[in-house]
Amino acid sequence: AENDGGAGGGFEPAPYGRTWLEQPHHRGSWYYSCEIDLGYCGALRAARTVLADDPLFGRFCFGGDWREANGGVEVVPKDGVRRRFHARLDTGKLDMILERDRFAAARPITLAEDLSEVRFHVESDNPEAHTARLRVAGPAGRYAVRGGDGAAIAVIEVEDGREAIVALPMGPGTTPRSFGIVRQAERRAG
Repeated sequence: AENDGGAGGGFEPAPYGRTWLEQPHHRGSWYYSCEIDLGYCGALRAARTVLADDPLFGRFCFGGDWREANGGVEVVPKDGVRRRFHARLDTGKLDMILERDRFAAARPITLAEDLSEVRFHVESDNPEAHTARLRVAGPAGRYAVRGGDGAAIAVIEVEDGREAIVALPMGPGTTPRSFGIVRQAERRAG
């Protein structure tokens, strides 16, 4: 049962031996999955949810479900990994990539139509308090990052074509945490 979902590219019948990489090995399935691993790892690295405005087919969500809600859009990621979200809308582009944890299952990522605000939930299997690194790229500007309780976490500067990185505090336990990123009003000189 502990190996359910595992893959091996071969089987060694001898009780002791060496792999073709000169590593010690014992009887059983190889601990490398060979060519199987290429497709499997490629699929994991490619998995993402993409909301796009297509010029022919209109708005479509690859790897998730979407619906209009309160002047914006709600997207529920269903790509199987839930670490990468991208919006390619007529109003702009947004990329959000979690490096460790993932967007919460069955909870929507809510974004304003002009991408000035996004709200989301992050879940983790890690019961210890830690930070989840989020890489963000989108419309240029200064953004306030807040927790679900409204507490300030950080202010980030997003520049065209560059990612900003923010550390999201994940308290102890595995309960999903809420976050929001909101574009701040531009200050005018004068």
